Amino acid sequence: MDLSSRPSWPSRRAFTLIELLVVIGIIAILISILLPTFGRAQEMARTTQCAANLRSIGTASAAYSAANDGTIVPYRLDLNAGIYQWANILVDKKYLDAPRGQGQGTGAGPLASGPYFCPSGNMDLGYAGNDLAGIGSIPSSRTDARGASPYRQYSPITNTFVDLWYGMNADTGTSSATGFPGREIQNSSSPYVNVANVKHPSELVFIFDGMIYHLAVNANRVNARHGGNTQTNFLLMDGHVETHLTAKLPGGLNATPADMSLANLNANFKNHPLKWYLEQQ
Repeated sequence: MDLSSRPSWPSRRAFTLIELLVVIGIIAILISILLPTFGRAQEMARTTQCAANLRSIGTASAAYSAANDGTIVPYRLDLNAGIYQWANILVDKKYLDAPRGQGQGTGAGPLASGPYFCPSGNMDLGYAGNDLAGIGSIPSSRTDARGASPYRQYSPITNTFVDLWYGMNADTGTSSATGFPGREIQNSSSPYVNVANVKHPSELVFIFDGMIYHLAVNANRVNARHGGNTQTNFLLMDGHVETHLTAKLPGGLNATPADMSLANLNANFKNHPLKWYLEQQ
């Protein structure tokens, strides 16, 4: 057999070091361009999921009101058996489907799923079982990560708990026609609020990214947790959800109780798209 007659194949040329470095450089540039885009897309998805959670809470709250002669679900009921909070009420009464744990949840990790879980929140359960209602120093600002923490709420009726990443626009209140729409019902003389008392349902804040309630004690309980800690989601009383730049809210990123006072809001925020009090102008 004449081997000299076999066809010759072109030799393969190896990449030079310079060519490899050029390819690696191009890949690095592409990654640097695409990573922020992926990050923004992920954050937008989290913001959208949070808004869907809030709408679910709004639907459940509307169902509660419809079944209770228009009464807005209270922030909490102070019962002989213990404190019964709104997140437990909606789940226990089957207005909302959300994960529950048994007992008071001592030592259990957060229930990070369902409509009470904000995907842009954190997993720090440092305040489980603690009452922050009268503490004005936590969180210290609207960008404080503690404001994105879950708050564990125990039901004395069903001996279960839920973990909640949202706050309610609520206070103790002395009248059903003034103050915040959510109420702490301490006794039989405490005034509930009816949906008929809500004059601006498409503007009045009900639930927000943040923790517990009583913004008159600590206005920083509204949390900037979306858009790179620059935005906050709000559920309004009519059931729709809006996303706002936190810095444009009354008090900006470092708010005081005075910023959330009715006098300040009426004087300086008449044209702001959000309202906080039933009687706000």
